[in-house]
Amino acid sequence: MVSISDSLTVENAGSYYKVHYSTVGEYYAPTDTATIGQAVGKGAAALGLAGDITAEQFDCLLRGVDPASQAMLRGALSRPDAVQRAGFDMTFSPPKSVSIQALVAGDTRLIEAARDAALRAIQEAERCAFARRHGGSEWVQTNNICAVVFEHYDARESMTGQHGPMPQLHHHTFITNLTQRPDRQWRSLENKQIYKARPFVDAIYMGELARNVEQLGYRTVRSADGSFELEGYTRKQIEAFSERSQDIERVKAERSITNAKIAREIVIETRKAKREHDPEKLRVEREALAAAHGINLNNHPMRPVQRPMTPEAQAQQSLHFALRHGSARSAVIDERDVITAALKHGIGATDLDHVRSQIAAHQNNGNLIAAGRSYLHPLDSYTTREMVQLESENLALVRAHMNHGSPVAGIVIRSAVNGQLVTVGTDKVREWTAARKLLPDQADAAFLTLTTPKWASAVEGLAGTTKTTVVGSIKEFAQIQGWTVRGFGTTTGSVHALNGAGVESQTIAKLLATPLPSPKAGRELWI
Repeated sequence: MVSISDSLTVENAGSYYKVHYSTVGEYYAPTDTATIGQAVGKGAAALGLAGDITAEQFDCLLRGVDPASQAMLRGALSRPDAVQRAGFDMTFSPPKSVSIQALVAGDTRLIEAARDAALRAIQEAERCAFARRHGGSEWVQTNNICAVVFEHYDARESMTGQHGPMPQLHHHTFITNLTQRPDRQWRSLENKQIYKARPFVDAIYMGELARNVEQLGYRTVRSADGSFELEGYTRKQIEAFSERSQDIERVKAERSITNAKIAREIVIETRKAKREHDPEKLRVEREALAAAHGINLNNHPMRPVQRPMTPEAQAQQSLHFALRHGSARSAVIDERDVITAALKHGIGATDLDHVRSQIAAHQNNGNLIAAGRSYLHPLDSYTTREMVQLESENLALVRAHMNHGSPVAGIVIRSAVNGQLVTVGTDKVREWTAARKLLPDQADAAFLTLTTPKWASAVEGLAGTTKTTVVGSIKEFAQIQGWTVRGFGTTTGSVHALNGAGVESQTIAKLLATPLPSPKAGRELWI
């Protein structure tokens, strides 16, 4: 699983390190206390950082300072009251069965497998790095981050105190607020697309890890959420080593907490401070707990798992699934969404390289068409040959019926000047939008929808442009004129948004499954 913290300021990042990144007392903790983590990312490499990193170097990165030259890399803050961000934490945690097998059964090959999976996922997250230029008015993709990975082996102790800390292999990755633009200037990292890419990064981490452990000889069992556990582990065995998770879930249940932000606060509230433990005592305790729950600690397979389907064939099948799933909701599919769905579908049986190879093959044969990159699609985006055909058919359908509509307000006449159909008597629409205090662009959108003589009209609005307000105004005016207004959406989210505007709505899938009776001619408005 991959989780991401909120951004941390320079002031609180140091204390965050002491709380989260110190390995004091952990069973597998390294004895070299000078080295605290590993520098990763192309940005770190550009600063001459690779491999082991010291606390002093990490502190420099938090402050936006080059550890070698002590030069300030980030620009000055734009406002006196602005807070300087240090970066944020991305944590990679393998399934509990992997931690038990690695840290209790002692198969340390699994530690390397998890480490490699985390590093591969970080490389992909790096491709979503951006910075600003031209005074902040333009985004530029940098494809580099400056990060430090901290490897940990224990969870926090349970609130009950019945046992010492449970085994929990995980990798904290602190992504600093630094990135280098193509013009070689260092700037603050724009992290929005990295946050947005969390499901994508998670799918890569879990997919690569599952493939790695199968290459070591462990069979995996796919879970409903696209994760996995090692074959042979039962739910009770996993729960026996998950006391910390049970603490959190118990408090959430007692307080009836479902809000994600409040749930994160519960994690902090129930966290006990780290303390040193006798490694030998901890080993004996863990082995006894494993024996009590029937876990075979001597199972160390050596031969790679043989799947009935090759990784190439599985990647092809999983890509087909991902494209069907994605194109059902959008004509253009983000590469991150395609890869996420494909890796979850084929977890353990294929990996990122094979999925990417299949994407390239589908592009070469024309089944997959590149739709370009943008700030919203920083890697790539695609459409399919079938989707292009469907869009063409939809446009032809709209054009064929374009002059068969009637306006909600006004009367349609043919212009004596150019012979085109026009709507007259629309003053009351302008009066309505003025009374509703709509902004000029909102009023124009409502006016177009309510007065067009065309069968269909389209209005595009970015997120946060109060489209819901416009839709609500259109609905109210149309109903006053005696029209029935219905809403339809491709997803449950869009249906909820229409319902929020007061438009009774349903999914298009439901409409196709249970068609509505034929509407009265000219008296229904579908949104």
